[in-house]
Amino acid sequence: MTKYEQYILKLIIIYNSNGKISGKRYSVDNIDKYFEANKLKLMTLQEKGIIHIYNKQEQEPEEYNFFSSLMQDFVRQEFDKSISDPEERELVLEFDKFKINIPQQKVNMVKIMYRWFLKNIQKIIKNYPFQ
Repeated sequence: MTKYEQYILKLIIIYNSNGKISGKRYSVDNIDKYFEANKLKLMTLQEKGIIHIYNKQEQEPEEYNFFSSLMQDFVRQEFDKSISDPEERELVLEFDKFKINIPQQKVNMVKIMYRWFLKNIQKIIKNYPFQ
């Protein structure tokens, strides 16, 4: 199984558990769009007998389940051990009252921007004419 297929299986675990896995919370934002964009890979996983794709009703989005509960348990265990992109979906800050969730990916992006800003602030001030 390719790393890309493993990544998709981890996203299925996140999606099916509504972002709650082993006491941690993960963002489910745009996972459905990711599935839509990677329909061919999902169909390949179905052909391999790993997942089952179905619609409850014609107008609702597709759902993805594992053919075997053993496979689902295995993927969940591997998810807990691995260090890969789905961990960037882990929610660092949650404000349920305001429906605000900030995943690790956004925190990492802010850190990078902050470091760049601190590194270049003197150049910016020097080149900007204050009057």
